[in-house]
Amino acid sequence: MKFRSRVISGMSIGHKIGFPTINVEAPDLGEDMKVGVYAVRARAVDPEFAELLPWSPALMHYGPKPTFDVIKIYCEIHFLSYPIEGTPKELEVEIKGHIRGVSKFDGPESLVAQMNRDKVFAQERFFPQTKAIKTSLYSSLLLTYHKLKAMVAAYYYGFPARKLRVIGVTGTNGKTTVVNLITNVLVASGKKVGMTSTVNFRLGDKTWMNATKMSTQSPFFIQKFLKQMVEEGCTHAVLEVTSHALVQSRTWGVDFDTVLLTNVTGDHIEYHGGFAEYQEAKSLLFKNLLAGPRKSERERVSILNADDASFIAFDRIPSEKKMTYGLQSGTCFASDVKLGAEGTDFMLHTPAGEIGLRMNLPGVPNVYNALSVACVALSENISLNILKKVFAETEPVPGRYELVREGQPFHVVVDYAHNIDAINGVLTMYSEITKSIGSKLIVVFGATGGGRDKAKRPVIGKLLDQYSDVLVLTSDDPYEEDEWEIITMVSEGVTRNEGERYWKIPSRREAIRTALFVAEKNDIVLIAGKGAEPVQMIYGQRRDWDDRKVVREVLSMPPKT
Repeated sequence: MKFRSRVISGMSIGHKIGFPTINVEAPDLGEDMKVGVYAVRARAVDPEFAELLPWSPALMHYGPKPTFDVIKIYCEIHFLSYPIEGTPKELEVEIKGHIRGVSKFDGPESLVAQMNRDKVFAQERFFPQTKAIKTSLYSSLLLTYHKLKAMVAAYYYGFPARKLRVIGVTGTNGKTTVVNLITNVLVASGKKVGMTSTVNFRLGDKTWMNATKMSTQSPFFIQKFLKQMVEEGCTHAVLEVTSHALVQSRTWGVDFDTVLLTNVTGDHIEYHGGFAEYQEAKSLLFKNLLAGPRKSERERVSILNADDASFIAFDRIPSEKKMTYGLQSGTCFASDVKLGAEGTDFMLHTPAGEIGLRMNLPGVPNVYNALSVACVALSENISLNILKKVFAETEPVPGRYELVREGQPFHVVVDYAHNIDAINGVLTMYSEITKSIGSKLIVVFGATGGGRDKAKRPVIGKLLDQYSDVLVLTSDDPYEEDEWEIITMVSEGVTRNEGERYWKIPSRREAIRTALFVAEKNDIVLIAGKGAEPVQMIYGQRRDWDDRKVVREVLSMPPKT
């Protein structure tokens, strides 16, 4: 029997910590199932609340179909229904003609085990009024809650950012690389620095990996970490700042001295509701630049990508000093760019002079990253020679264009590229390299689940089909989504037949093994999507994972005889 559930009302204050709730009406299961056991559970998708609310308690009801209040923080809703008596019933979930899951009930005593084993997942396709769920993110109640939390954190820790020179980096792609490069340049110039990024943290001389699955952490984490920087004697803080964090006021009370935009492309629009809203979210970092108290006589600086389509919109925002960068014009610009599989050479032009640079970072996107960092260096009065030395010595940020070398005769690259713009950039670059040396580009890719923008999946599939010589579609972080369903959506953009230089392998380990098995001398194996992320999220569980470690394990295995 097929069924649908639907949203019947919107926001209210609910549960003991004040989270909004949403009412969900049980589906009509027919006369023979009017009486049964009904249950609804919800989990937070927003990473900030994922540990706080991994799953709501099951809200159960015996009797006629009920209406439940479900804890709602951009949540995924599971609806379960079982008959109380009679023969075991089989329920089918209708999702646009696709059967997502089948659930059976053998009696009341098996209810708890059944709920844990066979959750029926009702995503947005169950609900005609899905937009009401997503727009709830922007409800004044929820945003006020976020801001109040940030204010409490800032006051509790005493506004530590006012004792630091704070540099904030936002944008769709390149943030982590830019944050790390800025940090390296500051450290090389004699500064003591604290840093937060998607991949790693730094506090003075100590560095460690970021296992939080968050690029910009909660306000209490940020303020506490900034205070630790002050106590450690740091003079500078470099923060990666996401659009989610800006909308949720996570950096409220962090007074920035320099703000930098890498680029704005169509990613995360599923959260913000549209590209214009996403761009507006990014702009908050720049609009707030002059809002805080002045910390010194130095000008507060905004740094913009002159080649980005959003440049004009951001350039309208007032700043005490503006700097720009681009391939052909700007405060800092490049010429004579020479690309290679393991690095890039170019001439840097600045108001302080010209200098030839060599980076161990491949691709045009990293030229843009370097130019933005050059602007920061100029604003901090750091010499071009220090910049040259840092670029020559800096290895790729873990999981960003990172090469895995185990003595194999081909190249293996692990990269975080997971959205359309990043995938297009990395595929274009490596396909040009393989064509120039007469080798193959072998790509392993899996799209992220958990409610991320699904419209981009077939678009990415088309790019993968266009540029890869061999393609393996696999799993990334499916969260609560079905892995095969995600792979199928990506494959809608692929025109080649499966088995013809193309495989669908849900196991990410086996997908990587397959790609490495077919690789030959001078080929490039690109493993995209997760980068250096140390965990994989599968059906609400955090599992230890590292693409680089898996590659090394597979390459170290003796060949089969």
